[in-house]
This record gives sequence, C-alpha cells and structure tokens, in this order.
Amino acid sequence: MSFHFSDAFAESLLLEDCPYGDLTTDALGIGGLSGRMSFYPRAPRCTVSGIALAAKILRKAGLACEELLEDGALAEGCPCLLQASGRASGLHSAWKIAQNVLEYMTGIATRTEELVANARKARPNIAVAVTRKNFPGAKRMCLAAATDGGASVHRAGLSESVLVFDRHTLFLDGEDKITALRERLPLMRAKAPEKRLVAEASTLEEASRLADIGLDAIQLDKFSLSDLAEACRLIRQTSPGTLVLAAGGINASNAYETALQGPDVLVTSWVYFGKPQDIRVAFERDA
Repeated sequence: MSFHFSDAFAESLLLEDCPYGDLTTDALGIGGLSGRMSFYPRAPRCTVSGIALAAKILRKAGLACEELLEDGALAEGCPCLLQASGRASGLHSAWKIAQNVLEYMTGIATRTEELVANARKARPNIAVAVTRKNFPGAKRMCLAAATDGGASVHRAGLSESVLVFDRHTLFLDGEDKITALRERLPLMRAKAPEKRLVAEASTLEEASRLADIGLDAIQLDKFSLSDLAEACRLIRQTSPGTLVLAAGGINASNAYETALQGPDVLVTSWVYFGKPQDIRVAFERDA
C-alpha cells in the first residue's frame, strides 16, 4: 500500500518547528552560506521509512535532495539514506523535523519487519495487520511506516470497515446479544454490501457461536495460546470460509507462537510504541 503525503502536509511539519524563521541561524548571520547534510542510520540493520516524506520537507525548505534508498528497503551497514544541499538557512530549518520523521517512521517499520518475519517463520502466508490505535495526528505516518515494514492495515478508521465489539451489541435489544447480532446481519449487509462483516469474541463460547451466524471474519481478543488454537479449530469446523484474526498483546516476541495456533491474521498495535531508530545527520560546509 502506498501512502501519499501532500506538499501541504510536509510544509505544515516544517512550519510547526520553524514558524517564524530560525533565530539562531539569523543571529549568527550564516543563513546565506551553503552546505550539505547526509542522513545515516546508526543501527547496522533496519527497515527504513519516512525517506519520501523527509525529502519533501527538505525540498520545501528550498534544498536540493537526493533519495538514496526507498521506503521499505532493508538498510544494512549504516548506508546514507538521503542527502540535501543548499543554503544554511534551509539546512537548519529542515534538519531536525526531517530527522524526527525518519527516526519515528523507521522505528515503526523496523519493529513491524521483525514481527512479520517472526510470524512467517511459523506460517509463511500469515498476514500481520496494524490497528487504528496510533498517535492522534500521526495516523498517515504510522500506517505508512507499518506497511513499509510488511504489514497491512487492519482498520484505518471507523469509516472504512465493519467490526462489531461488545460495546456495540450492548445497545441491541434482547438478552442474547449474539442472536440479536444475527438478526441484524441482513441490514448490515444492505448498508455495507462490499464490506466484510467482522465481530470480536473474547471467549471460546462466543467464538463458537459467532462462527454459526454468517460473519465473514471473527477477531479473537486476548486468547491464551491453547484457547486460540481451539477457537481456530471450532470456527473452521463450523464455517471453513470464515477468516480468523488474533488480536491483543501481539508483539515480536510472541508472534511465532501465536501464528502457530492457526489464525489467518495477527492484529497488532505494538509496532507503534517503542524507541525511534537513531539517525545520524552529518553536516558539511561548502568551500
């Protein structure tokens, strides 16, 4: 999946850090001098992300920019990711925000790549999907970085997917909420005919009963490994075509064991939260 970052978005990031000019550079009187800067990961191995957005920010600052690796590439041996050249005023105004974008997005992409690799050691065709539990205002960057790391998007937001939680069925009439949900499925299909209908289960009993009502997918939340394996078996026994998603607490350290239990998709938010990758920025002054 490819995510587009508009010129306006890149400029908004630049202006957030430098809204009224760079006082230090102006005070020193060095803005008119020229130079270049280069961006290098300090880790010997990482999956890079944010290069296209960082380059757009650098160009918005009036700099010439060369992208030396593509987003989603595996960077080994600390190679140069991108270089920018131009006036010192532009270099200093764009330096830190471009570095921040690269560090945060590469951190997400690298964690994602690790989780995906671990899961696929257990089951080569399993999918890893990231949730909408990303930092407000940074959704596009978070999702772009995760897809650069090999994930797909579970839910970008409420407007493009149907996922029923117990917080929804609470508002359905009747004592038996799963029966009430079954009765609503024709209405749901009429309102969202091209969408998969998905509901979440938190117990084996719920998973078994949901498998019998005609859903397209069932999301199993915070199941133990043994219960996850049993739920996958029950769902496929009742409804072989139903997609099984495992969610809740999935990370790189448990992705292998979770994948072994048989779900089709691992759903995670873990990749968003962690240490950014350290990106070194080297400055040079033109002669």
